[in-house]
Amino acid sequence: MTGTPERLPPASACDRWIALSDRKAIGEGLSPTEATFHRDHAATCTACSAEAHVFESLALELVLARPEGLEAALVAPEHRPRARASSTWVGKLAGLSKRRSRLLPVVAAAALGALGAWLVLSPEGERNELPAPAARATLAFVSGEVTVNAEPASAGRALHVGDVIAMPQGEACVRLDTSVAACGAHGTELRVHTLAAKERRLQLLRGRVVSRLLPQPTGTTFGVVTPTGTVVAKGTIFTVELMGRHRSNVRVHEGTVQGALIDGTQRTVTAPGALELTETIREAALTGDGVERDSPSIALASLVTGDTHCALDVETSPPGATIALGTTNLGPSPIAVLVHCGTHRLSVSHPGYAPLAERLTLEHGARTARSYDLARVPEAAPVPRAAPATPSAAPPSANGAPPSAGPSARTLLARARAFRVSGRAAEAAGAYRELLAQHPRSAEARAALVSLGEIELSQLGDPKAALASFEAYLRKGGPLAQEASHGKIRALRELGQRGEERAAIERFLASYPESPQAERLRQRLEEP
Repeated sequence: MTGTPERLPPASACDRWIALSDRKAIGEGLSPTEATFHRDHAATCTACSAEAHVFESLALELVLARPEGLEAALVAPEHRPRARASSTWVGKLAGLSKRRSRLLPVVAAAALGALGAWLVLSPEGERNELPAPAARATLAFVSGEVTVNAEPASAGRALHVGDVIAMPQGEACVRLDTSVAACGAHGTELRVHTLAAKERRLQLLRGRVVSRLLPQPTGTTFGVVTPTGTVVAKGTIFTVELMGRHRSNVRVHEGTVQGALIDGTQRTVTAPGALELTETIREAALTGDGVERDSPSIALASLVTGDTHCALDVETSPPGATIALGTTNLGPSPIAVLVHCGTHRLSVSHPGYAPLAERLTLEHGARTARSYDLARVPEAAPVPRAAPATPSAAPPSANGAPPSAGPSARTLLARARAFRVSGRAAEAAGAYRELLAQHPRSAEARAALVSLGEIELSQLGDPKAALASFEAYLRKGGPLAQEASHGKIRALRELGQRGEERAAIERFLASYPESPQAERLRQRLEEP
């Protein structure tokens, strides 16, 4: 084909973005309005942002595919031209659209031919470095129902700008390179927003995300984008939770983060601390409730960060068994996870079935799969236990003095958390019940009711006890009322109490119409 292809007038937003990309690639300047549209459209259109990401990655791969070109570029200055490196090749590749893919062979050859000039010295004698690569995003953990762009997904899947990770009834972690992990669960939706060399961003669309960062390279930042603003950190552990369309809560468990509103207002908080982003930024205290809720996701994020990882898939029959790797609870089966290579202790537990344990050696580059058929065990006689809402008082000592003080509420809460993280659900439930019995009026005991209900429902298979725990919390209310209300709905569903479940859903939707669970609950109401 000869001549210049006719440039057709844009017929849609995507066509306009393509035309602007082509102009930008050949060095034409864009007006402020055009530049704003070009940036914002790529941030909201999955097709265009993915296309730009693919061609940017291809440009780097074309350069790195020629090591002999690197050697030629690093010969002595007197034996090569002293030209300044071209800066437009990557832009040209990124500007190509799928409609112009016929030009790829020509551009690829040109990119390879230009390699010798990429690293040449400038007239001032300074070497131009290769551009820093974009971040690699990977789905590092999956448990339960998780999708990417509405398709079922498993750990190890590469993610691109614009991809949406949804967790309607599951948990997932996204890893950026090997130094950032962001984990969410049960109703959370994340979008891959930015994967630039120095700026990595995830967008929180629904729910709650817990992020853990290892120390970042100089100038590199990671942040979470919300409708109210952006939360940025460099080496820390923090949580961002959407509480509605116009409110975001931030909990900082380690390090320092900066919250910034859309209007540019900023505020920094250091652990332990919290921020509330609405029309303003307000600093708050980090509560025990928040720490309790975030602990499982923090453990998962810690598991999937680091340099070397191996793939592990575990399924059980029946599904829903609790899978633990070492001291980290991975949640209900089936699960898929990228973990550190080496030897691990894998344990499997399910109410009514014999527990299993195995020592696994995971080898670099290999994907290990395990499938377990669980064996039923005879039902044991029920063990009497204290009711959560009416703990008995400790008897006085023989001489009439007050009884000796037992473990503090904080100590019992920490003990329960440790059991829960290690996958020891029965021991965790026992510790929560002891906390409720010994310190019934403490803030720790209030939060423990919701955690106990979750364990009874999801891991011990006792929806009746779970319903009692959730209702005990709701009688007085508190910051976990939304979680307790949703737990009550799930417990009623397990008990087959359809009328009570429907009424609980209607009350939930009236109180939390914009919650992550709202859409799925509305669908539940429409079921026969």
